[in-house]
Amino acid sequence: MDITHIIKYIAKKGIWGEDVTYEPITLGASGAKLFTVNDGNDKYVLKVSQESDGCDKERMLSYRKEFDFYKISQKLELPFVPEISYAEENPEYGIILIMRYYRPIGHEEWNVDLQKEAVDICARLNSIPVEKLEIPGLKWNPVQIDKEFTRNSYQAWVEVLEEHEEKFDRNILDIIFENIGKVCPVLNSDPQYICHGDF
Repeated sequence: MDITHIIKYIAKKGIWGEDVTYEPITLGASGAKLFTVNDGNDKYVLKVSQESDGCDKERMLSYRKEFDFYKISQKLELPFVPEISYAEENPEYGIILIMRYYRPIGHEEWNVDLQKEAVDICARLNSIPVEKLEIPGLKWNPVQIDKEFTRNSYQAWVEVLEEHEEKFDRNILDIIFENIGKVCPVLNSDPQYICHGDF
């Protein structure tokens, strides 16, 4: 992938000027190519996903879902979704997403109010009715809990808690394990909402 061609291609679309600086974002392991792009006035995140550039079919499917979701969020003007400046599925360059750059929050700045704001944003997103989103290929799968997997997880957590007896209350873990089956009927009841992985 020649990123300079993509940068120039997007400049022709009027998203930014010809004179920009860019650098790769190397954090994460998504398989897509990520860059910060600075045009002197604004800063963007450019995400490019191509099958020919090492993205397997499963990852490309997830990028298409992300692309579809951002196109829908543009149409619905959702105020709590990262702002998208441009989105295109290009036959030569693959899936192109240009997002507004958000300044990372430093560890020392993190506080309870920000946690509440983050939870509120997730809740607002996940409470959008499914029919309003019209996500292509979305289908409902009832939630099921594998009893053997749950028991193995429980046993693993028991071992962790035994190593730190003075730090954690084992009773809480026992209550969760004994009652986890009650979650399914609640999650499987109407109305249905989107969740992480749907987009």
